[in-house]
Amino acid sequence: MSKDKIYLSWQDIENQLDRISNKLITDNFIPDYIIAISRGGLVPGVILSHRLLVIRQNFLTWNIYSYTTENKQEIIKADTFNNFSLVENKKVLVVDDIIDSGKTIKYIKGLFNLWSSSSDIRFAVLVNKLPTYFISDIVTGSYKELDNKWIVFPWENNKNE
Repeated sequence: MSKDKIYLSWQDIENQLDRISNKLITDNFIPDYIIAISRGGLVPGVILSHRLLVIRQNFLTWNIYSYTTENKQEIIKADTFNNFSLVENKKVLVVDDIIDSGKTIKYIKGLFNLWSSSSDIRFAVLVNKLPTYFISDIVTGSYKELDNKWIVFPWENNKNE
């Protein structure tokens, strides 16, 4: 294993998803919709939809990514999901694999505050590298030792490393 990378196993993912689903059930938060951030949130989003019995047709995807241009300006782009009337007055769970900088979650929160303020929105991530005070409505497990490491999830293709 590279010292700059941490490889999570399927068992690590199962343990995190157990914590997340148990917390949501304890909080009586069974979502009407699951929005999975593509690509990393798709696998955990599907697994949570089965565990929480969220009907498949209510499973939405949202592609969000940030990148740097030649002049080093960061751009965040969101594709696909723009129908906030679907989730008005609904419980919504947004699922992603990791919070690194927090920019994606802040961006999504801002969109929901702007377009669907009556939705009850929560976030679920497998790995949160930020302090727990960052956002109070995130359900996650904690991996403090991963703070400065590159995380490799079991569904990622590692054959070309």
